[in-house]
Amino acid sequence: MRDIVYFDLETRHSAAEVGGWHNTAEMRLSVGVTYSTASGKYTIYSEEMVDDLIRQLSQADLVVGYNHEHFDYGVLQRYTMWNMIDITNNLDLCKDIEQRGGVRVKLDSVAAASIGSSKTAVGTQALKWWAEYVQTGNTELLMDIARYCCFDVKVTRDVHWYGAEHGFIRYDDKKGGQVELPVDWKLYFFCGHAWPVLFPGAGVRLVSLLWRRCRLSRADTGYQGMAGTEKGFREEADGNCAVAA
Repeated sequence: MRDIVYFDLETRHSAAEVGGWHNTAEMRLSVGVTYSTASGKYTIYSEEMVDDLIRQLSQADLVVGYNHEHFDYGVLQRYTMWNMIDITNNLDLCKDIEQRGGVRVKLDSVAAASIGSSKTAVGTQALKWWAEYVQTGNTELLMDIARYCCFDVKVTRDVHWYGAEHGFIRYDDKKGGQVELPVDWKLYFFCGHAWPVLFPGAGVRLVSLLWRRCRLSRADTGYQGMAGTEKGFREEADGNCAVAA
């Protein structure tokens, strides 16, 4: 079975703290999260587990993220001698939208207009949680970072699924309206099962019904019940168990 891996990470330091956005490798990983269509599970990684994260990304048939080729891979470059772009197959939704529409759009804008969802916090909040964790040692703050990152992965996944199903995504145009942008994203999986590549016509409608049915049967229950430390997380999300090896 082919494996699409959705991916996001949070950092320990801001761009200002490391001398600018060109020093992303110095920001260091606080928490990384993936969702695998092959396993149907979220996996949460700490910096100590970064080799496992890089291995999962390099072995995936496709890695899907939002600005992950520029930012997230820039952070991971600190931990590997290999160029992350060279060892992975990627669909960067942010990059693809910019190439198609000529504008750079935030994930929150696409998610709100396309799937009626949005991020649970902003990246600066994750930085504050990390700084407070360093000062206090309170591992609940790591849970907060992991929950936030998990939800970002979920939103990225759902935006990709929406675009593949409908053949377009929407985003806010900053003037009170919305832009509908055609995309040709392809899906090979729905709810852990392989389906044909989506093409216009009856096939799309059939898979659309199956997708909605799967969504209903695997309703989101929130990111509750996660417990552990930086080296071991466990969480229930979308009816699937999120684990770190």
